[in-house]
Amino acid sequence: MALKGPLEVNDLALLQAVQLTIQAVSRLRCRLSELMAHVNAASETKTLMLVKAAGVPLGFTVRYNPQALVVTSVLTDSTMEQWNLRNPNDQILQGTRIKSINGERSIRGMLSELQKATDATAVLFEVFRELYEDLLEQMASSLKPRETLSCESVESLHCRSATGCEDDCAICLGECKVGDEVIELPCGHVYHRECVGTWLTKCSKCCPLCMQAVTPLSSMKSCQSCDEHSDAGLM
Repeated sequence: MALKGPLEVNDLALLQAVQLTIQAVSRLRCRLSELMAHVNAASETKTLMLVKAAGVPLGFTVRYNPQALVVTSVLTDSTMEQWNLRNPNDQILQGTRIKSINGERSIRGMLSELQKATDATAVLFEVFRELYEDLLEQMASSLKPRETLSCESVESLHCRSATGCEDDCAICLGECKVGDEVIELPCGHVYHRECVGTWLTKCSKCCPLCMQAVTPLSSMKSCQSCDEHSDAGLM
């Protein structure tokens, strides 16, 4: 439809608004293209080989989902940090999912491979990072109340000094050195006192390796006392 007569002030303002909108949409499309390229690159599956340096821990913490180990942090002065500094395009960062380690794809198998890693050992990681899945998982987990232990319950667990015969701590993946304070859970698995304390009070009341629920000694004694009173009443 052709315009009749000179443009009025309102018409000019409308045209300017349309032009600004077109420019904004164009910039938005460019930005979306950049974001999609970033997401596609971040979602790419890669196989990386890290060599554990002598006396240097692998140095990262993880949480678990049914399909993968999810990196929650990378520790300083670690093999993982050195890898990230040398390989800026293939960094293993928070949110990276580890699909397999040395060909092992089960959670138990991957943790076992990490514990077997010694100095100068090459560890083969198959990793991927999916931003959308990670966001959805965080939203879902935030809606679920997590069952954890109180600090008092953790303090009641058996704490002792490491003898040097224990496996590496499966939480921080660091060595349990002689004299380190460790906690042996009722299931028999041993962790650094600080590591498992944080895990049980912040993440889950279950053992990270076998997922057996941890029952504090105080609760066990309370249950035994109740059973004794019950038996006494029946006699």
